[in-house]
Amino acid sequence: MYDDVTAALRLLRKCIGLKDEFYYRHITRLDLFRPVVDTFVANAHKYNLLNSALIELFDFIRVVSYFAS
Repeated sequence: MYDDVTAALRLLRKCIGLKDEFYYRHITRLDLFRPVVDTFVANAHKYNLLNSALIELFDFIRVVSYFAS
């Protein structure tokens, strides 16, 4: 199960890493972060690969946002 979820997270990270407005609009319009945040909240007290991947995704978004401004 975690393999599918981590693969989806890797794909989302790659789309964000492209820094393409098309992907940003698509991610926002379809509210694709809702399941990511819901998974993070549901997995909050577990220390595993999924939790690490989620934290890394959020950190990547923070870094990309910092350099974009």
